[in-house]
Amino acid sequence: MELQICKKCLMLSTRPRLTFNAEGVCSACEWSEEKHSMVDWGKRELELRELCDRYRSDNGQFDVIVPASGGKDSSMVAHRLKTQYGMHPLCVNISHHPLVNTEMNEINLNNFVNHGFSMIRIYPNPVIEREMDRNGLIDYGQPYMGWMAAMLLAPIKIGMRFGIPFIMYGEEGEVEYGGSLELKNSMLYSLEQTKRLYLSDIDVKKLYKSATEGDGFSWWEAPSEEEIEQVKPAVAHWSYFHNWNSNENYRYARDHVGLQSKPCNSVGTYNAFAQTDSILYSLHTYFMYLKFGFGRCSQDVCIDIRSGELSREAGIDLIKQYDEAYPEEYEERYLQYYNMTRDEFYAVIDKWANKELLEKRNGRWTKKFDIAKL
Repeated sequence: MELQICKKCLMLSTRPRLTFNAEGVCSACEWSEEKHSMVDWGKRELELRELCDRYRSDNGQFDVIVPASGGKDSSMVAHRLKTQYGMHPLCVNISHHPLVNTEMNEINLNNFVNHGFSMIRIYPNPVIEREMDRNGLIDYGQPYMGWMAAMLLAPIKIGMRFGIPFIMYGEEGEVEYGGSLELKNSMLYSLEQTKRLYLSDIDVKKLYKSATEGDGFSWWEAPSEEEIEQVKPAVAHWSYFHNWNSNENYRYARDHVGLQSKPCNSVGTYNAFAQTDSILYSLHTYFMYLKFGFGRCSQDVCIDIRSGELSREAGIDLIKQYDEAYPEEYEERYLQYYNMTRDEFYAVIDKWANKELLEKRNGRWTKKFDIAKL
């Protein structure tokens, strides 16, 4: 496999759907430059105001659904919709299973709600969620496919139930971090695009292989075409309307809703404030490393290089220090959650390791390549 590395950030060509221009610059960096020099953010902000005006409630009733993890991004979105646009957000949280939820998540969710927000917290059937996550891990190398599907589908269903067709997510990750550019200039997106772009067109029903009727699978069932046509949900990403910056989002959420960060850096990276709600995110990014040769640190470094908060040279040093880290501190909880022996769990890891990019040394998968020499 011939590897290519972006000449501006340090993203590898193995990232799915990432493209490079003739100068060797990746599509995420091209977008970063474009949004700073070409996008008319004033026009897009007016589009957001028009959208809010269309759905805003005059009597204080909920008028926008904000899927909320308690983290920096959703907290910022909900707070700004409420304070700057006069909206009345109903936040929807998809709870993680107790075995993989974090104490930090509970602290930040409570801090967020106590700053004046209403939230529905959904506890999906834990038997179903664990089976879906287990099968997602084995069959697709996706450690939290069950939770992800519920997070993408359940808020739409809640909006339909409450008569709130307007739903606002955070960033459009494909455009921001390197992937499909299909939604770059789209204010709204469809259920079909949700399933294709964010669930890889995987039929999530196949992840629950012991399904029986009436056991709580509805959170993972997409609305029917008839329901969609009747309600006509308007699903959007905040990053279409405002220039997205993860570090600014953290600072905003810290200052306005009391977001707390961890006392030490997260596994596999150098920051302590992102994706702190579940221990499965550390496994998710480790499997990203296994499959594509870049880990959580590479992802964070590239984001910070594009935002101007980190140099390329410093990024290389950080990647060498953190990128290959295995989340060993959570291993026992992973085994319990997925109901696997250690040998079974390691077999899944070995199954998904890209042998063209990685080799096993002392029981762990390490890079065959030196990122500084690409």
